[in-house]
Amino acid sequence: MNAYNKPILILLGGGGHAMAVAEVVRAENAYTLTGYIDFEPHPAMTTYCNYLGDYSEIPALLACNTETFAIVAIGSNRIRQEESLRWPGLKWATVVHPTAYISPSARLSEGTVVMPKAVVHTMSTIGKHAIINTASVVEHESTIGDYCHIGPGAVTGAGVLLGDSCFIGLNSTILPFVTLPDRTILGAGSTLLKTPALEGTYVGCPAKRLP
Repeated sequence: MNAYNKPILILLGGGGHAMAVAEVVRAENAYTLTGYIDFEPHPAMTTYCNYLGDYSEIPALLACNTETFAIVAIGSNRIRQEESLRWPGLKWATVVHPTAYISPSARLSEGTVVMPKAVVHTMSTIGKHAIINTASVVEHESTIGDYCHIGPGAVTGAGVLLGDSCFIGLNSTILPFVTLPDRTILGAGSTLLKTPALEGTYVGCPAKRLP
């Protein structure tokens, strides 16, 4: 703990998504953001926190403070999964912007980030290291798998079940009680009317699978 009794938090990643996550951390004010890790420094990130070095610095950081929390602040579902599994010694934070609404009966798992004005409704469950992006809506009794990304303005209807590592494009819609296989992609602005038989990329209204 630091002088203000807030846990220390670092970000893995320093790109545009990391800047957005840093703003959520600042707004929530539950952690002290001490810096970010990436392969090289990103000048724009200096507005938010210091560059701590590349990924080889993580063991030294853990040796100094075993209570360090982290967020994998990378938009790619695949890379978020890889990095979260690569560093089992890190404690994964969950951060929620103050303007988001999370139902008291909803459950958020470790490593998840909820962006401004997003909504997670009654009895819904969000998996590990997910991104619930700006102004998106997860309706009641839905389950969002690990490493999913719900894009800005996207809406999942009631009772939707997303497998792991799904990507739901911005301003897209999934009708109630639809189930998506792992790693399914729904393109921006698309509407998915029924459960697809196969994983893949679906686009259009109604959404159809790309060959």
